Amino acid sequence: MLEPLDMSSLDRPTEPPDYILDGLLERGGVTILSGDTGTSKSLVALSICAAVIRGDSWMGRATRPGPVVVSDAEMTQRLAYERLRGFGFRGSDADSLGYLSRQAIDLGDEESVEALRDLCSQRKASVLALDALMGHAPGVDVNDNSAAVRLYAEVLRPLAADLNLALLLVHHDSKPRQGPRDSSLATMGARQWVGQADVQLTLEKAPKPHSTVTTDSAGFRSTTYRVRLRTPKRRDAPDAQRFEPLRVASRHNPDSSLDWIRVETDDAGPASEPAQGRDRDQENAEALIAFARDRDDGTTTAELAEAVGIDARSDSFKRPLNLALSMGLERVSRGVYRHDGLRATG
Repeated sequence: MLEPLDMSSLDRPTEPPDYILDGLLERGGVTILSGDTGTSKSLVALSICAAVIRGDSWMGRATRPGPVVVSDAEMTQRLAYERLRGFGFRGSDADSLGYLSRQAIDLGDEESVEALRDLCSQRKASVLALDALMGHAPGVDVNDNSAAVRLYAEVLRPLAADLNLALLLVHHDSKPRQGPRDSSLATMGARQWVGQADVQLTLEKAPKPHSTVTTDSAGFRSTTYRVRLRTPKRRDAPDAQRFEPLRVASRHNPDSSLDWIRVETDDAGPASEPAQGRDRDQENAEALIAFARDRDDGTTTAELAEAVGIDARSDSFKRPLNLALSMGLERVSRGVYRHDGLRATG
């Protein structure tokens, strides 16, 4: 049965968001974290889960403590145990962390979804992390926008809403191409994997040297990966220009067993985003959205290009246009756009 919004709620103050991780993970919401190979996506996601379980801040953001369920479609049990020990988890954490290793959960299968739903409900999970998203959707064509929308509408959003938890999806990037690479546009497959999410987080490799390995005189080997965290999309507060350097560090004992893993702010990282042209692309993307929103009769490609004074055939226009599409601009048909329910006409 269809249930319109209770309009009487408009006469009361709006309730504040129920964040589990301030600004990034909200109860009932879906956050997608993507990144290229070598950006430590899984470790960053696991560090978020560890912070939530312990009630620790994460990169300066407050958390609300609660149990977490992680479904890992890729990691073997041996490596899963090693990583969990590296983050300081022990047997006493059994009630706060439910970790599934290669359980062959298929989000297209009702029994699998119901089993996942039951586990999260029993544990009263605050966060459900799926790593990686496509490992939990083997029957879904990654390049099919309609399939992505359907999975969100029929499975992912209901899981988050019905269980009142935050859903964290780990997703891969597409294969690298020549030239500059914008992580917000590099996610693998259809654009709706990002378009349907409430928050998008991306990880990029920092400028060289991206990784360093050192061994001390006692035989302890330390490995450090430097990455850059961005938030290209937030439905309620877009902050795509925000850029945070992170350091993902680990140390192995002389016998090669993992000693510890840490994900922390990289104080030695650059103070600002070094990618040339990104600030201008962001400004133009916001201008495109504002132009489409203000036109009652909608807009076309030519009108959008004219609004920002850029040749519609150039990459200088295509980059901000693609960014605007990830931020809420909708393509109705070829060369026809709308925003906020305003349908464009050609």
